[in-house]
Amino acid sequence: MVVYRGRVERGGAVQTMADGGTTSVIQPAAPARVSLAGVLLALVAVAAFVPYIMLQMSGAGIVFSAVTEGHVPFWLGAALAQLAEAGRDKVTFITEPGLASLGDWLEQLLAESTGKQETGLIPIVGEPHLAPDGYGADRVFVGIDLALQPHPQTEALLDALAAVGHPVLRSRLWNTWELGAEFLRWEVATAVAGALLGINPFDEPNVQESKDRTGRLLDGFVKTRELTTPPPTAASELVLASGVTATSVPEAIERFLGEVRHGGYLALLAFADPTQEVDRRLREARRLLLERLGVATTLGYGPRYLHSIGQLYKGGPAGGAFLLIVVEPRADLPIPEVPYTFRTLFLAQAFGDYQALADRGKPVLLLRISGDPTQGLDWLLQHLVTAAAR
Repeated sequence: MVVYRGRVERGGAVQTMADGGTTSVIQPAAPARVSLAGVLLALVAVAAFVPYIMLQMSGAGIVFSAVTEGHVPFWLGAALAQLAEAGRDKVTFITEPGLASLGDWLEQLLAESTGKQETGLIPIVGEPHLAPDGYGADRVFVGIDLALQPHPQTEALLDALAAVGHPVLRSRLWNTWELGAEFLRWEVATAVAGALLGINPFDEPNVQESKDRTGRLLDGFVKTRELTTPPPTAASELVLASGVTATSVPEAIERFLGEVRHGGYLALLAFADPTQEVDRRLREARRLLLERLGVATTLGYGPRYLHSIGQLYKGGPAGGAFLLIVVEPRADLPIPEVPYTFRTLFLAQAFGDYQALADRGKPVLLLRISGDPTQGLDWLLQHLVTAAAR
């Protein structure tokens, strides 16, 4: 049994929602792109169910209950769309440890499907937790847990978030055998939300931007045997900065963080080998920035994030700021049948995405670490503490 419940704030009114039915979640390894079957189901949803749901949501004080199992994804999609239009577009997933990796799949589904035409749902996955009153009014929380593996800490946090007025949607699964049904349920919900937001949830118009810029960089390398790199605007012994004019790298960091908007979000984009040492430092940087700046944060490794949440970064809602950290590989391998190596391809993908974000006028700071990654990241953490405190 799953219960979705929450509060939608519209003007001065607060509307309570509740819904029930059997549900589940989906394995994160499955491709997140919506299938043809999903398209057909979405058309049915938009044509038959969404008007009814939206009519109910438009009525003051309506309580949702006794909705049949088949209606859950349509209600969920409609709720997410209305919350986003009310300013709560940061869909923050809080899962118990046994389902933590599910967030990666949901991140790709929501971001790739809805992040376009300057609108969309911004998935927040794996973020450290704040006190319930430390979150802004741009959040909606989605809790997913297993009935057979209760996690009291997650339960307490979700209850506390609801108690201070945040919308909280809760999904309780009996066991992991129910994972398959949630795959379809979230795909339909995402299609419904996209339709109500006025976008096509089945295309990805901005993913190609980074690919095109990467291709041009590689073409230039083939001709000149030299990879064009973003011109540095500041330098230190360990780090080169690009994208923000400054007299030093710490000043560039401080100026960049000054561009992070309240109600926006900060994306940490790491082109680095995700070793335990590197990952721990990046997660610490995320925690620090979340606590000091009070905005939603994302963390992703490149080039993976280009195909999961990269569409949203280019085409989604305004308000994102992008800290791109590139740890230049110290080893290299050839790629069969092409005239460049894996190191060159890796850097071209990073620089191509930086250029795509910069060309769109997004606040973006590129930091290149050429030496020991742990030393470079320790240096960065030290200066983030100072910059974020100002």
